[in-house]
Amino acid sequence: MLQEDYIMRIIQQSMRLTAKLTGFQDPEEPFYILELIDQACTTALNIDPKLLDDWTEQALRSWMHDSSLHPAQIRLLVEILDKKAEMAARAEEAFQEQAFLQKTIITLEYLNDVEQTFSLERQARIHRLKERLNNDLPNHKED
Repeated sequence: MLQEDYIMRIIQQSMRLTAKLTGFQDPEEPFYILELIDQACTTALNIDPKLLDDWTEQALRSWMHDSSLHPAQIRLLVEILDKKAEMAARAEEAFQEQAFLQKTIITLEYLNDVEQTFSLERQARIHRLKERLNNDLPNHKED
């Protein structure tokens, strides 16, 4: 019973934070976004926010697998990673943007596996992110 209450509180908190992150569109307030991300990481995901920057793709996969996250927490993580990619793009940090786009894709694909249901909306989002990632990759032409 206590565990169910705890899980429900985490889910509700995750949903509130996800709504704030997805509804936030003011480009003049990056510090507010960072505060939300820090809060979401520490309270809803129980991780150090700095890990988002440091994780390799494999480390992210391992953490998600080992953490037994609820789908609401995974959706929150998707929004956090996507927002980090957006912030990196605004700051013209292409390498960081690409890393966060890839982590967002990995997390969405993991959510597909966890929920074991087909979501046309999620598949379209994965497709858009992959297109964006492929379009943002620098061309390595040699003269």
